[in-house]
Amino acid sequence: TTDATFCLAPGTYELGKEMLRPGDRDKLIGSPVTVAEDGAIEAPTKIVGSGAAVINLALASDVLLENLDVSGATGDGPRSEEGRNSGVGIVHGIDTTLRYVVAHDNANAGVKAFNGIVDNVELYANGSAPYTGVTAAGIKSARSFEVTSSYVHDNQGVGVWADIRAERLVVAETVVVNNELAGVRWEHDKRDEGSSILARNIIQ
Repeated sequence: TTDATFCLAPGTYELGKEMLRPGDRDKLIGSPVTVAEDGAIEAPTKIVGSGAAVINLALASDVLLENLDVSGATGDGPRSEEGRNSGVGIVHGIDTTLRYVVAHDNANAGVKAFNGIVDNVELYANGSAPYTGVTAAGIKSARSFEVTSSYVHDNQGVGVWADIRAERLVVAETVVVNNELAGVRWEHDKRDEGSSILARNIIQ
């Protein structure tokens, strides 16, 4: 679809090995969430998969994901046939907005290969041994992205990881704690121009 809005009632939506694939300017909106004082999100609309990704935004632009709990993506490691983008809750997307989304318990990363805005999002318990130090993270992308007013914690790997060629990284008013490796990591190829802004965060 394109330019479509899907409103999902509370409940658990089991995808198995299949992936949701929204199109350009689609909106996928769950039931309203509850946000705890520390930023933890309880989202009554849960999308659970067991494939290489749960929500795949490849070739889609201007998608909105809101009020969702996304979990369960599996992978066989970064050197498998599926490669480094397997085991991801939400993968790809151009000018994407994630708002009041919680992505957790994905084998590789909560969000990966992503371009856009992550606002009021919780990312935790993502990553596993085969991906640690390679791609495991709360969020990792080689594209520009922003993380604001979010809670990134207890990931097996890096909390927020901007990889080579991510021209712009913004992390603001966000709590990044108890991640196995770096809290925030910005790698940048000296051949490329770019900038990074970290402001008013707690990183421990």
